[in-house]
Amino acid sequence: MKTTPLTQLNVKKRHTTKNVLVVAMACFLLWGAYAATAFAEAAQQITWTKDEQSFIELPRLDGLSNAFVADSINKAIQDAAQQHLNTLLILDAGTEGNLKVTQQNWLMKASNGHDLFSVLLTAQGRMPNGRLGYQTIPLMFDLANGQPVGAKDIFLDEAKAREWIEDNLEEVFSQDLSNYLDVEALRPAPLDRLLVTDTGIGLYYPENSMSWLSGRSASIYYLYHELEPLLNLTEGSLLNALQVPALLKPNEQKIEDQIQEAVRIGYLPGLPVKLGDSLEQVISQHSLLHDPEGFPDGEKYQLEDDLFRGTVLLSRDGETISGIISQRMNLFGLITGQWATQEDTDNALSSPFITLPLTKEGAALYGLQEGIMSTYLLDQHELRLVFGGDGWLNTIWLQTEK
Repeated sequence: MKTTPLTQLNVKKRHTTKNVLVVAMACFLLWGAYAATAFAEAAQQITWTKDEQSFIELPRLDGLSNAFVADSINKAIQDAAQQHLNTLLILDAGTEGNLKVTQQNWLMKASNGHDLFSVLLTAQGRMPNGRLGYQTIPLMFDLANGQPVGAKDIFLDEAKAREWIEDNLEEVFSQDLSNYLDVEALRPAPLDRLLVTDTGIGLYYPENSMSWLSGRSASIYYLYHELEPLLNLTEGSLLNALQVPALLKPNEQKIEDQIQEAVRIGYLPGLPVKLGDSLEQVISQHSLLHDPEGFPDGEKYQLEDDLFRGTVLLSRDGETISGIISQRMNLFGLITGQWATQEDTDNALSSPFITLPLTKEGAALYGLQEGIMSTYLLDQHELRLVFGGDGWLNTIWLQTEK
């Protein structure tokens, strides 16, 4: 699927919140007046700031040919955050507390013109009820008409999808969560609060329902192939127009370039981190599931955020990310656990730098399975692909060279 990363333009100003809000509201009313005729290739970011500990970031669409649609979406986003904007004014007036509202967004092109704009607002600190809390607000819009997009547009049968997801979540999490969380809170699955991204679908529980050990509202993330039988991928559907079926198999003409670019940058698809990132900042944003564990040349970190289920981060110095090991990954069509053998990767990539057997003892040191490991080198980074005894790709390991 062709996606366009959204440019984020910080508009932070060291004025009082009231002044910034007045200016921002005036700008909001004027957005439609200068909407360009070209399609919006990027969303800017506007920020209301009290100080470094209290601010609100919202995306703003610019450049849509239909100014009415752009204004409608921008207003819907601001309306969703309005209670937090009111809270920021209260804090600026002298009430104690802090509030941080950050945003992420995805703009995905559709072959039928119904491009998708997904937005995730995350609020932490003083909530509208005056208490400390954590809240997520997922929003999705059809850029052809400004209408909201929901579960009915994503699944073949919403009721069957809910039932399958709830049963799956109970199976996946009951053993891990039963010691300290109420697994029954996984039901009902929040299909009314889902978000489509370029690699999968997120489900975001409302505050005061399902929470992680950190106290943050829980979210669940599925890669597209994990939900494939439930998804509406038929001709004319939203996901088909977004070219989701093409994500489930390698593009022979593009995959080598896609993987090489990812390795150079130091990221794996769907994970919001890259090699060299500050470990402290990543942990602050995504929380640790448990204490770090030893690793042959450093420590490994399991994050609480479900985006990282099946994935650990590595650090040699305790300060920066030096490695990412994932056993739950779609690497541009090379999917761990299915549909990817050593022959498939050989067809997709140039010859590896080296391929070595991974003995049972050696695999145990790294928490891997016995098998074969192929290593590719590119710009001071290593990509390691691990295949089990059954021949299937089971682990993708990206790290900086030692």
